[in-house]
Amino acid sequence: MQHVYARASTASQSLLRQRHILTEAGLLVRAEDVAGGFRPAGGVKLYEDPATTSKIPALNRPAFGKVAGAAHPGDTLTVSELFRLCRDLTDIQAVRDWCQARGVALRVLSGPLSNFADRPARGSPRPRRKAATAAGRPRCPGPRPRKRGRRTWNRAPRSPPSPGRTG
Repeated sequence: MQHVYARASTASQSLLRQRHILTEAGLLVRAEDVAGGFRPAGGVKLYEDPATTSKIPALNRPAFGKVAGAAHPGDTLTVSELFRLCRDLTDIQAVRDWCQARGVALRVLSGPLSNFADRPARGSPRPRRKAATAAGRPRCPGPRPRKRGRRTWNRAPRSPPSPGRTG
């Protein structure tokens, strides 16, 4: 299931720009019979906060509360632009942690971090490291030793050049 979140900061701002971005992504469909001219495409749920200040953390907003109640593992939360969902790094991290804990993927369509798709957490984030530790190998073995050919090992040390020879 796709969950789409849109937010405007004040009553004078419009959600139209975000709706156009979401329409281009195929998540909304233009409809004349619906107020605002857009409706969610099949398999998409739309949540909007029409006049919510960014001073309220994303996890505490009314529409995000509805997303939290409806999202299940394997679902995707899509926003048109990251700053419509979050305003600072702390808020971004809180939303990402929320998504990871519930197995919900986060997708950003436009703006900074556009085409960002954060996959939901599934087991260990680094399975190779876990497998290496389970096999008894050290976690961080350090630099690999240099490979040396046979000639390097069997070669006699060079003698200094003789005083009468140059080069």
